[in-house]
Amino acid sequence: MRHSFSCISCTLAAVLIGVLATRYVHVLSYFSPFYSAQTHMALLAAALAGSSLLFRRNLPAVVLLLVALAMAVHIPARLYALSDLATASQGTGKTSLRIMSFNILGDNFTGGPAIRDEITRSGADVVVILEAEPLQSQLKSLEATYPYRLGCGEGTATCDLMVISRHPFVEKSIGTLSELRAERYMQVAVEIDGKKVNVVASHLSKPYFDHFHTAELWRLWRKLGRIEGPLVLAGDFNASSMAPDMMWFLNNTGLRRAPLEPSTWPIRLGPMGIAIDHIYARAPMRLTSLNRIGDSHGSNHYGLMADLILD
Repeated sequence: MRHSFSCISCTLAAVLIGVLATRYVHVLSYFSPFYSAQTHMALLAAALAGSSLLFRRNLPAVVLLLVALAMAVHIPARLYALSDLATASQGTGKTSLRIMSFNILGDNFTGGPAIRDEITRSGADVVVILEAEPLQSQLKSLEATYPYRLGCGEGTATCDLMVISRHPFVEKSIGTLSELRAERYMQVAVEIDGKKVNVVASHLSKPYFDHFHTAELWRLWRKLGRIEGPLVLAGDFNASSMAPDMMWFLNNTGLRRAPLEPSTWPIRLGPMGIAIDHIYARAPMRLTSLNRIGDSHGSNHYGLMADLILD
């Protein structure tokens, strides 16, 4: 019996490691959720290999344990080079910006009033809302604090992606990243202390729909390449920064992430979940903090709040 349990544990660990290993050979879109949760999956494989050793000492389990642990740290170590976080002292006396990004869930109508209140008291300069329809009935209330808006009827036919701001838009545009969904790209520019800052909002498709996610990232990369000056990118990417196409995107855009991105989905896992919502910055914008909003207010995502400086 102990031998059987040991073999089963080893087999499951080997399968998980095999799935994760495909990213190093040929990326398969239907394994995308595993790539985004590489650390989680690798630690699970390590636990399975470790349990195999508890049942019976064997060399395959030792090898699998070592490989799993290596996989658990390899991608986070590579991502560290794509991270940047300014210290509080580095931000002293510099232009600051606060960004809020929140996928509020398109049918979360009961959460609308609470989300409105969360936004109003956030102190954010610019707010990115995804699946914004539950806030359509709250727009008048929000206008008192955020009088400038793009989306939900302002330049769009839908109430899906929306950007609201305390500051006037000096530039604004709307685009589409793929034929799956329209109007899921917005670009605005605001002036803070007389300096122009570009803010881009995007909502990408789920990565296991063939290669749409990668194609959308490629189009987003092209669009961002035409934007000059300080840049903040916020939204729901439906993938963690660990995913192969997301790492390519960060490498090629010059965007930088917070070293420890808060998990945003699924909410039932809390801090043990995956960070699939992001706020990235491109120099001379730098993140000084990135935190998860404590209450999901009925959404299936947690929102994010970022403080940034113009270096």
